[in-house]
Amino acid sequence: MAAMLGLIYLRFGRPAVWFRDEWAVFRMGGDLRLSVDRFVKDQRGHVAEATTLGDYLRHLYRDTVANQHLLIANAKWPNNTFRFEREGGTGSVATTSPRR
Repeated sequence: MAAMLGLIYLRFGRPAVWFRDEWAVFRMGGDLRLSVDRFVKDQRGHVAEATTLGDYLRHLYRDTVANQHLLIANAKWPNNTFRFEREGGTGSVATTSPRR
């Protein structure tokens, strides 16, 4: 997963790519999907800030992979009966009881 996301960043993380006409498709995101545009632009900042590979990978999985998963998984559960949600700003997840 990290290798695939890294390749996406390397391919599309250059500002020259962002001004092409077809980049409009990469800006398409929404309530249930993070856009590629947002991903590559966020990664530029995080690559510069990360002090170790471990720091970067921790951010990548917590803020990109887990966040995208939670957006989709939460939307798929009918009637909000069972969810995994982030606990505070810690990055850990907790189950919530069914809502009736």
